[in-house]
Order: sequence, then C-alpha cells, then structure tokens
Amino acid sequence: MKFIAITALAVCLAVPASAQSNCGPTAILTAKLADKFGETPIFNGLTNKGLVSVWINPKTGSWSALFTNPNGSSCLVSSGKNGEFIPPLIGDPT
Repeated sequence: MKFIAITALAVCLAVPASAQSNCGPTAILTAKLADKFGETPIFNGLTNKGLVSVWINPKTGSWSALFTNPNGSSCLVSSGKNGEFIPPLIGDPT
C-alpha cells in the first residue's frame, strides 16, 4: 500500500498544474472512469491540497490518477495501461 501512496504522490508532483486540462465536476469524471474505462478506485489519499485517487481496471490494466479539490472539482493528472493491483503487505515489511 505504501507503493501505491508513493506512486500517487509522485504522479501529482510530476504533473504541473498548467498541464491539468482534463478537469471538471468530480461526479462526471468518476462516472467516465467507471463507465467508459471500467476502472474502480483502489486508493484514496489526502494531501494538504485535496484528495488523490488511483483507479484501475484489473482486466485491461488501464489506470488513472485523479486529483480532487476541496471545492468538488477534479482533474485527471495521469493515466496509462499495464497497471496492476499490488495487494497490501501483511505484517511489518521491514
């Protein structure tokens, strides 16, 4: 689970705000991820600026990272293919 959190954070830091042109109401974007791409959320993490969520379609491997602002709007910050779910570690990984 730490890997997913680190990956989501890296995605948000790697994409400048000016490149976030795929923005809109959260309900519309999440419906599109679910209906068009068959993706479901596998991770949510709060930042000091909003919520980061990672969505994946386990059958096709398509994935998306979504940033949601406190005002209710969201931006698709990255997406790709060949994603895979990594189950959480049981116990202390160290």
